[in-house]
Amino acid sequence: MKRPAPAARSAVFLAGLLLTLPACSSGAEPGTETPAPVETATVTVSETVTPTTVSESSTAESPTTGEVSAFGRKIADLAQVDPAPYASRHIFPQQPGFQFTGPDGTYCEVYGQPEGVVEEVAAMCTHSGEGEINAVSVSGDQPATTHHVNRIFAPRDQTRILQPGTRLTAGAVACGVPEDGVAVTCALGAHGFTVSTQGVETG
Repeated sequence: MKRPAPAARSAVFLAGLLLTLPACSSGAEPGTETPAPVETATVTVSETVTPTTVSESSTAESPTTGEVSAFGRKIADLAQVDPAPYASRHIFPQQPGFQFTGPDGTYCEVYGQPEGVVEEVAAMCTHSGEGEINAVSVSGDQPATTHHVNRIFAPRDQTRILQPGTRLTAGAVACGVPEDGVAVTCALGAHGFTVSTQGVETG
C-alpha cells in the first residue's frame, strides 16, 4: 500500500484539530449541547411611607383627675368668691365647713375636707322631697342622692347668700349659682346636683 506523504499527513492533523477546538473552548464534551445563557432581571421594590398625624384633643379634668360632670361644667366659669366669710364657725364656733343660701332660699353646707363629724368631702343642700326627704348631697366618689337629715338643717340670720354668677370652692367640691338663675349647682369629681325650691337634678 502507498503511504501518504508527510505534508499530506500534517494537513489532515490540522483539519482534525480545528474541528475539536470549539468543543474544548466551551468546556463541553464533544457531542454535548451547550445550554443557552439564562437572562436574569433585577426588580427594585420601593416602599412609600405615608406619615400619619395623630390629633390629640384636650379635655378639662375634674379635681379628682378624672371626668368632669355636667354639673361641674355648669359652674366652672363662674367667679370664685373668698370662702372665708362663708365659714360656719362664724355662726357656730365648733361647726366645720362652709354654709350659704341660694337666691331662692335653698340652704347649703360645704365640707372641703373630713373634719369633726364629717367623714368625707361633701356638699349638702335642702330639698323638699317625698316623705321625710329634706336634703340632697354628694360625697366621696358616689353619685348624688336625696335623703333625710336628722338634725336642724336650715340657715341662720348670719348665713350669707351666694349671689348669681359666683362660685364657692372648698378643696375638691364646689357650689355655684349661674348668672341668670337661682338654682344651686354643686359638683364633686364626676358627680353632683342642681337644686332649687322647684326641684332637684342629681347625677
